[in-house]
Amino acid sequence: MKFKLKGSLLLVLLMSFTVLASACGDKAGNSNTTDSGAAAGGNSTADTKQERVLTDALGHEVKVPANPQRIIASYLEDHLLTLGVKPVAQWSTGKGSVQYYLQDQLNGIPEISYDLPYEAVMSFTPDLIILSSADMATDDKYEQYSKIAPTYVVGKEKSNNWREELKAVGEVLGKSKEAEEAVQTYDKKAADAKEQLQKAIGTHTAAALWVTGKDIY
Repeated sequence: MKFKLKGSLLLVLLMSFTVLASACGDKAGNSNTTDSGAAAGGNSTADTKQERVLTDALGHEVKVPANPQRIIASYLEDHLLTLGVKPVAQWSTGKGSVQYYLQDQLNGIPEISYDLPYEAVMSFTPDLIILSSADMATDDKYEQYSKIAPTYVVGKEKSNNWREELKAVGEVLGKSKEAEEAVQTYDKKAADAKEQLQKAIGTHTAAALWVTGKDIY
């Protein structure tokens, strides 16, 4: 079995527990139940007004276009929305199998298969592609994607830590300040939630499992 937990899912669960704890303690809960995107930043900052060259996790020197408008960042939609950016296509494992908790913000955004078929990617005419892991760029995949649009790989070192992953996406989009502010907002919300939970349930612990077929996330 595989055990995984995406940072945004953890936050959604934390917020759910917060609402439950608030009800148990007969206190007003936080009505904002969104993921880390709750601290969405504003418009593009100054460093997106010109093309920049960044080095990704695989050592590629990527020419990031000025203020990209058509971005594909499969399974990184949480971070895009946190930074006030909507992708041109959203991650999917099949028709209608999307990240449901993001649909209030991604409603109407076309789906693209999680494995990013070249033809599908090309059909969206992206001006920037962001890949979360090196596995998505193996063999000649990176070369194929980079022919379609500038392609940046975040890499395992940062993708295993949602805070670092968010900051990496923020850097690519020229929104490092917004990314830092989002992390600070989350940390404050998490601290407040922890305090509420401790008041409501003391030292009890909880585990949240997402079971799909033979896999547990």
